[in-house]
Amino acid sequence: MYKQLTEIPLHGLSARWKHLLTAWVVLFVAFNCGAQGIIWYTPKTNYSIARNWNERILEGIRMDTPHPPVHARNLFTFSVCMYDAWAAYDTNAVGFIYRGKHTAVDVAAARREAISYAMYRMMLERHAYSRTATNQSYANPNFMAALGYDTNNVSRDTSTPAGVGNSIYDAVSAWFINDGSRQTNGTPYPIANPPTPTYPDYPVGHPRRYAFLNVQMDPAYPGTTFDGTNALVDVNVWQRLYVTNSIDQNGFPQPP
Repeated sequence: MYKQLTEIPLHGLSARWKHLLTAWVVLFVAFNCGAQGIIWYTPKTNYSIARNWNERILEGIRMDTPHPPVHARNLFTFSVCMYDAWAAYDTNAVGFIYRGKHTAVDVAAARREAISYAMYRMMLERHAYSRTATNQSYANPNFMAALGYDTNNVSRDTSTPAGVGNSIYDAVSAWFINDGSRQTNGTPYPIANPPTPTYPDYPVGHPRRYAFLNVQMDPAYPGTTFDGTNALVDVNVWQRLYVTNSIDQNGFPQPP
């Protein structure tokens, strides 16, 4: 009695009805996809532990405000956590920050566990500054549990892989806190909800605060500057755009 949606002969409809039908289909699909909520990445048994954590990292980036400097720093930090945990169970490899050496009956299992604890602690720290910190605060423990590890294990006993991983987090976190990125100037979730942007600038008047050389360019007006003139200070220096009602690539509204 009822035809499938794909079987409806669109060629017999007027342009107006075609547009209405298309809009209805788009809304129907969007509503049903959105109703399912967020589909989080779950660890895959055929992936290495590093690959699984990398997928979790990328998932977090896709849900955050695009911020290349922040994400680049995070990616390097996460890489250090994983490498140092791997190197801790190798007699020849030298860790980037953590240089402790440990032994285990099952080295592969110990590495997986140490990597996971180091990564879990570090992701908790960094995602507290994420635009979607509330979602990340649930996703990270769930991901850790899916790997089979206890999120309440905060031991620093390095005779255990969990203790090694937690100790690596301590060392790596302390090193990066002093790297000049001003991470501690921000206010993380849940102290601030939503969290203030990570790496906030120096206060106005500070000699190291970045000062824009060129004024903004408004695409709504001719010329290369905000007021429609071509009064650029230096054409070789980066210039901001003034775009009203803009949305970033991940769907977050942005100020002009």
